[in-house]
Amino acid sequence: MTVKEYYNLLVETSASGGFPALAKSYPIQLKCAYRGKDGKRCAIGVLIPDEEYEASFENKTFSYLLSVGDLKGDSSWIPTKNEIRLTPYELSDVQYIHDEFAFSFEGSCWDHSKFIEMLDKLEIFQNMENEK
Repeated sequence: MTVKEYYNLLVETSASGGFPALAKSYPIQLKCAYRGKDGKRCAIGVLIPDEEYEASFENKTFSYLLSVGDLKGDSSWIPTKNEIRLTPYELSDVQYIHDEFAFSFEGSCWDHSKFIEMLDKLEIFQNMENEK
């Protein structure tokens, strides 16, 4: 997957109502999740194959999962190790935007246009014209 393909996946997921991915934690607080109970996935969760996902990933940032080695199995899907070649910091920026929007609207009113506007400001998604 290229950076442009990842960007397009984010746009398509957002437009189709696939964001935000939220889960309830004790007692009734909402939190972001790689996998929401309603089948939605967060901006990083869309990259994690079902066979690689573990519930233990929840409540941890992607950069933390990378740093402590919680990611097991075939790691070729990990964006820092395949064609995307995004740094954990760049992926954290994408995760932060998803999570901020999810918390801002508590999942009830996802603003697709604003989400895309924020993605477009990230340096990683600029200059994609030459990609496939």
